[in-house]
Amino acid sequence: MTVNTVGDIIQSGSLNINGLATFSAGNSHNITLSNPSNTLNQISITSGNNASISSNTNLQIASTTLANNLNITTQGALNQTGSLQSDSLTLTAVNGINLTNTNQTHALNAVDTSGNISFNNAVDPLTISGITLHGNGSVNINNIGQINITGPIATTGGSVSIMTTSASHSPAPVITSAPISTQGNNIYINAANPTNINPILTVNSLLTTAGGTGQGVLLVGDNVALNVAPQLGAGNITLQGLPPAPPCA
Repeated sequence: MTVNTVGDIIQSGSLNINGLATFSAGNSHNITLSNPSNTLNQISITSGNNASISSNTNLQIASTTLANNLNITTQGALNQTGSLQSDSLTLTAVNGINLTNTNQTHALNAVDTSGNISFNNAVDPLTISGITLHGNGSVNINNIGQINITGPIATTGGSVSIMTTSASHSPAPVITSAPISTQGNNIYINAANPTNINPILTVNSLLTTAGGTGQGVLLVGDNVALNVAPQLGAGNITLQGLPPAPPCA
């Protein structure tokens, strides 16, 4: 199914499409297909301003480009066969979010009730306004560039891994002003720091692995600036930074 128009795309009834559905509305128009009774298996958006998509089953995202915001709600797993490009992403799924192509967005918010949340991105910086994962799955976020965490990242027993790489010789730090909590599992943060000068992690809020029955570990792969104390249950803090400077003469 293919829909091409220069204007908004809206629906008055549910959609049942078995196969690829492609929508194009023009860069200044919105696509609103948010009926929870939709059965959409695979979608692609080639142009649009904002888009809101709902499906009552597993959903695959083919190559998609939007000028502003993409909101996806699915009652199954969310996967992709092509890259996503939008100003921001809001994702809600039931059986996992696996978007590991080279996506391009400036902002991410994600909620899943089971499974894992895995997301790869290539925009500097990426702002995470919140991630919530219920169950024992893990959160894995990778970005080519800086990551700013402005909303809480929380799991109910799964681990959290936040990693950055750098496309140049500049640092790509992780800066968190919101809590990260795992209820007994690990928090792993490793960011690109080719200059070995600036901290790769700046903590302005609580990091906690306490709770649950596990023994969480906080691992940081390089320099760190802790503006608040991390809180662990029975686990360890491992800071793998530069060696200490020699004492002054």
